[in-house]
Amino acid sequence: MPAEAIRLHHRLASRDRWFIAILVAATLVGGVVAIVAGRLGGGSPGAGAAGCVSVTRASWMGSATLRYCGADAITYCRTTGIGQFAAGHPASIAACRRAGLLPASS
Repeated sequence: MPAEAIRLHHRLASRDRWFIAILVAATLVGGVVAIVAGRLGGGSPGAGAAGCVSVTRASWMGSATLRYCGADAITYCRTTGIGQFAAGHPASIAACRRAGLLPASS
C-alpha cells in the first residue's frame, strides 16, 4: 500500500484538530477585522483630511495613488497644471479644488 494511502487511514490527532481550529478562528477574525476596517475607512478619496489631496493616477508601472498633505499638498496643487507627472491632470485639479487648495474654475 502506498504511503499516501496509509496516511489517509489515520484519524486526526487532538493536536491537529486544535491547529485547524486555531487557523479557522484566525481566518474568521481576520475577515471580520478587514470588513470593519474597510467600512470605517471610507470617505472621498479626492479630499481626505483637511488640506490633504489624494488622487489615483495611471503610471507606466500601473496605478499610482498620490497622497499629499499640508505643505506638500499646496506645492502639488500649485504645480498640478505643469510638471511632468501632473501635467494638467483633470482629476488632480478637481481634487485640489475640493480640498480648497485651488480656486474654483471660472
